[in-house]
Amino acid sequence: MTTSIFEYLESHKIRYEAFEGTWNASFGEGLNENKINFSLPDGFEAKGPVYQRAFARGIRSLVSEPARSPARKYSFEQAAGVLFPVLEHQGFVDAFKHAGEEALTVTSTDRLAFVFVIETDRGRRVLPLQQFQKWGVKLGRVEAAARSMLFHRTRGLEWNHFDGQVFSLRAGDGLDSARGIVFQDAFFGDTSDSFRIAIPSTDHFLFIKDESSIDALKAAALSVYESANAPLTPAIFALHGDGLREAEH
Repeated sequence: MTTSIFEYLESHKIRYEAFEGTWNASFGEGLNENKINFSLPDGFEAKGPVYQRAFARGIRSLVSEPARSPARKYSFEQAAGVLFPVLEHQGFVDAFKHAGEEALTVTSTDRLAFVFVIETDRGRRVLPLQQFQKWGVKLGRVEAAARSMLFHRTRGLEWNHFDGQVFSLRAGDGLDSARGIVFQDAFFGDTSDSFRIAIPSTDHFLFIKDESSIDALKAAALSVYESANAPLTPAIFALHGDGLREAEH
C-alpha cells in the first residue's frame, strides 16, 4: 500500500524523494513552491488502506497549502469568520504529526477527529496546534466560531433522496461529514432523536428519519465507504447533543 500513497501524491502533482530514511515532498513552482519532510508511522503497512489513504490526504493538505498563505499569520479575530470544522480520519491527523506540524484536533471517535480549517481565497489551511496556542484563547472559542460558520453554511441546504428512505445533505464543499454537529440546530423542528446518521466519507452525510430504514442506511453507508476517494467509517450514529454518538443496534 505504501506505493499507492506515492501514486496518490503523483496524481495530485506532488513531487517526492527519499531523504535519509524519510521523504521530502513539494508542490508548486518558484515563489509558490511549498516543501515538507515527513516520515511514515511505525507499522504503517498494517494500518490498512483507509488509514493509509487518509495519511496521504494529510500530506497533500500540508504540502499543497499556498506557500505564502496569509492565514499563517492570522490572529483568532481574523480567523474566526472564516474558520470551519472538518471531520477527518485519524490517518489524516497522524500525517501532520509525522511532518512535524501537529494539527489542532478534537477527538470524535477512536477513528475520527475534528480538525479546523481557515478558508481564504487562496485555499484552506488546517489550523496547527502551535498557531492556536499563540492565539491565547480557549479551545471552546475556536469550536464555537467554527460551529457558527458551519451552521450558516448548512441551514440553507436541501435534503435530497439518496436511495429509498435514505436522505443526503451534501454541498460538496469538504465540510459535509462535519455537519452532524449543527444538523439539529440548522433544521430545528424537523429532526428528532429517532434520526440515524452515516458519515461514510468526507463528502457524505446520510440519514434516515427512524430505525425502520436502518438496513437501507447501513447498505448505503457501506457502499459509499467502499467506493469513496476519502472514506471515513461505515458506522451508524445517533444525534446526541451538539454532535453524534455511535448508535447501538
